[in-house]
Amino acid sequence: MQDELRPPERFARAAGPGEVLVSDATCTDGDVLDVPGAPRVMHTPGHCVFHFADHGVVFAGDALCMWNPVTGSRGIQLMPRQMNVSNAQALESLARVEQLEAGAVLVGHGEPCRESLRVAVARAREKAAG
Repeated sequence: MQDELRPPERFARAAGPGEVLVSDATCTDGDVLDVPGAPRVMHTPGHCVFHFADHGVVFAGDALCMWNPVTGSRGIQLMPRQMNVSNAQALESLARVEQLEAGAVLVGHGEPCRESLRVAVARAREKAAG
């Protein structure tokens, strides 16, 4: 497991539109970041997931997407094979986070997934298998 992770350079502030918090800090798996929403950092190989427990939201970044930028396919899924080092590893990584309580999943590509993280991961696995 990677010891040190870099959070996204910007987190949107809940205080108002257009405001951002810029950070050059590093973080490790399990850290709770001192930014609005206090997300917990979850390292998944190749990705970094942020769990906003108080809001019931997971920022999955490119661990999942709702729009495949290669094929245009819609719906919750892994990023395209061309953009993953290993789809098998990407699927295994989801096991680490699928039990987090979240009613919405924010992804790097596409609209938010408004299903629970468990359901989103199950659908992504089905799509990858099919």
